[in-house]
Amino acid sequence: MPSPFLLFVQSSPTFVDDDLWTKWYTVEHLPDLVKSKIYDRATLYKEVEVPLDIGRGVTHSRKFLAAYQTAHEEPLGMQAQQGTRTTSEIFAEQGGPKEIGKNGDHDARIYKLIQDYDPDKVGEVPSPCILTVELQPIDEEDYDRFYREEHLDLLHKVPGFRRSQRYVLGQRTKFTQGEPPKFLAIHEFNDLSVLAGPEMTETNSRPWTQKILKENTAFVLRGWQLIKPEGY
Repeated sequence: MPSPFLLFVQSSPTFVDDDLWTKWYTVEHLPDLVKSKIYDRATLYKEVEVPLDIGRGVTHSRKFLAAYQTAHEEPLGMQAQQGTRTTSEIFAEQGGPKEIGKNGDHDARIYKLIQDYDPDKVGEVPSPCILTVELQPIDEEDYDRFYREEHLDLLHKVPGFRRSQRYVLGQRTKFTQGEPPKFLAIHEFNDLSVLAGPEMTETNSRPWTQKILKENTAFVLRGWQLIKPEGY
């Protein structure tokens, strides 16, 4: 089962290119945080196109996603977190400053797990692709029933579906940008191309799905492909 809390960090490099940003994450940052024992496991993803009409045409500046599972509600304030390195020689390869915080644009949030849907007992295995859905519903009770009573079972019928986790937003961090939607769903797939298939089309055409898509004040849908897992 996933850890009870999730540190969800979207980012983009500001001084170096995507390849060097990826190198820093995979060689230093993910291993450092998992070794700190604050985080149980971590994954780094990069954004890919989602083959759905929903949300199409919307662009996002932060193209990387690092997700850290943790047992701690406020991991960023823990002493072990504060003891991790704050500089890196990697950025100097392209003339970037050594200070980590000066090399990227980050949006970091803490979420609390409210539902783990894993009917096939996939367990803690890094997913090749994920679909993230951030949403601020007008009717939170209806939104919760929608997932528990219909939507997740329909997603389970989509070829290549693995499992889903649902979260509620926790306390703001000093790196949280703007006002994020309250709820986050992470749907795991072997390949996001299946979202263009008839099973997903049928799912999204359901009246309850259409109601949820219309009755919200914020909706963000993004697709991601795995770069590297750590701690699995």
